Amino acid sequence: MRKSLNELTNNTYGFDFESWYKNGYWLDKYIPYSLVEGNRVIANVSANIMDFEINGQKKQYIQLGTVMTTPEYRNQGLCSFLIQKVIHEWKEKVNGIYLFANNTVLDFYPKFGFSQSVEYQYYKEIEISNLQNPCKTLCKKVDMSNKFNQKIFIESINSSVSNTKLAMKNNIGLIMFYTTSFLKDCIYYIPKINTYAIAEIKGNILILHDVISDQIINIELVIQAFHSFNITKIELGFTPHDTEKYGVSLLQENDTILFILGKDLECIANNKMMFPTLSHA
Repeated sequence: MRKSLNELTNNTYGFDFESWYKNGYWLDKYIPYSLVEGNRVIANVSANIMDFEINGQKKQYIQLGTVMTTPEYRNQGLCSFLIQKVIHEWKEKVNGIYLFANNTVLDFYPKFGFSQSVEYQYYKEIEISNLQNPCKTLCKKVDMSNKFNQKIFIESINSSVSNTKLAMKNNIGLIMFYTTSFLKDCIYYIPKINTYAIAEIKGNILILHDVISDQIINIELVIQAFHSFNITKIELGFTPHDTEKYGVSLLQENDTILFILGKDLECIANNKMMFPTLSHA
């Protein structure tokens, strides 16, 4: 069934889970709910068990993902059936259920009780030349195809502390999914502060997805480590502890519109937070 699920995922979203599985990072937090005909997966909705710490409080949610149906079986209510099944099994066990959808299905998820919500992203216009005490040691790119580097990286994650108001917890599998695939060339180590930065550089913009450190780290030090890239703006993929140092804007992306089920999840919009980009499943 894994092969068929991978084929449907690839045909629908352009990626699959095989390398993730073979590397041992597909763990028990990713649960596919599939409808099968013969040996073929024809529809799927995955439930991702998500543990978070929000302003010091522990929360557990279900994030729906890889919602898909093979073309010839669409418009038959198969995904609707699976979504209802996930909601029935999990609604009373967790603090809420959520998902990210694209703007072509905005009328679909409210049928199951979901409501559209919003997220907020923090950013800063910067001028590296004006930063005080720049790091003498710059960041070093990490080769994530190297198994030893992966091992050290995982050890750092396990010993890390939260550098965000809304922190994903106990989910090595999802972090490694990103850092060994889509973001495998975006892992940097900053020796001076013993910190990893997961960051994309797009022109003069630094998109900082996450900071992994065994201490509460000053984000300014992370920014300084990238000063040779002539960065003029930083966009955070998480909600920083000290939001007053940053500008904030409504996060508007057509393919990541947040839908929530459960009053507990209203705290995201009410407190102007965002789910960490690396927590998207």
